Amino acid sequence: MAARLIAPALSMSLGQPVVVTNIGGAGGRIGSKTVASSQADGYTLMMGGTNLNVVVPAVYPKLNYDPVADFEPVGALASDPMIMAIHPGVPAGSVQDLIRYSRRNPGKLNAGSAPGIGPHFAIEMFKRRTGADITFVPYKGASPAIQDSLGGHLSMVVTNRAALSPLVRKNMLRALAVTGKTRLAEFPEVPTLEESGVQGVPSLNWYGLMAPARTPAPVLKTLRAALAQAIASPQMAESIRTVGMDPAPAGIDFAAVLAEQRREWAAITHETGITLE
Repeated sequence: MAARLIAPALSMSLGQPVVVTNIGGAGGRIGSKTVASSQADGYTLMMGGTNLNVVVPAVYPKLNYDPVADFEPVGALASDPMIMAIHPGVPAGSVQDLIRYSRRNPGKLNAGSAPGIGPHFAIEMFKRRTGADITFVPYKGASPAIQDSLGGHLSMVVTNRAALSPLVRKNMLRALAVTGKTRLAEFPEVPTLEESGVQGVPSLNWYGLMAPARTPAPVLKTLRAALAQAIASPQMAESIRTVGMDPAPAGIDFAAVLAEQRREWAAITHETGITLE
């Protein structure tokens, strides 16, 4: 979604077509490997960020590419908090209600996401911080987990705001909290997890362009200027907000953001002990 938003504006900035290609499989690792192995000439980029360049290296110790060293950050596009939502049939009106209900009904609640990415760790850290009795169910992606939540087969789902906001607005799912530092403008009544008394749950997913390592400095300079021009317009900022993300602040140091997130995720994976093959 983020890649398709920025592609037309990048095309205008660069004066040549920008084509978006989806490479699915392995939670984005196949696509990452493809870009990491491509020619470092600026013509092949990746929409990376938190999941692909922060969580993956923290969780997967054995990869045939390096999610950090094989990429050079071009620039940030947007950030996206996660929403914790439950099926309307779950008798909880708040996070604390959910915690109490889970303890009184062990084994009854479950939550799902694709393993080894932000939502998975948000669920696990929530359980660790609160003692909630919630069973984690692995899924191939956010979409099947959301579908099972809508059908009542899954009690709770935690995933990015862009995916859940439309369902919350239609009262198909009930939002209990958001993972960011502030409440969402579209759901001012929904508190943050910190306001709900839960600390230490991963908060924001960042999205931005990554180039293969060894891309020449002049090429990176051109790409960064084109991206800055593309995201500077009010229309682009509004488009980003329309799909449920927050535009990256002008001049933000994407490399520094990712480095700070890697320190955070190193602590999270150490605490949870979760690693994947």
